[in-house]
Amino acid sequence: MYTFFIDKYISRLTLEDFLTLAKNNGISFKNNELDFCYKMVKNNWKEFYQGDRDAFFKKVKENVSDETFSQIMKVYQKYQDKIK
Repeated sequence: MYTFFIDKYISRLTLEDFLTLAKNNGISFKNNELDFCYKMVKNNWKEFYQGDRDAFFKKVKENVSDETFSQIMKVYQKYQDKIK
């Protein structure tokens, strides 16, 4: 059921929306990190939501700075119970 609503939200999510959401949660991106993370969410949210989070985070970690990854993980840990 939630998958339907998440799909609708993600399909309408713009780069500006994503940046605002990230800033509001204390994430600041460097260089190409914003584009990379935005595309990861847009293209891989179903795999993430349905449980393959390790592969998702591994790919993110390989493509962003340690500082950015740490910020992302703090936000994930804050909201992980709501993702289930």
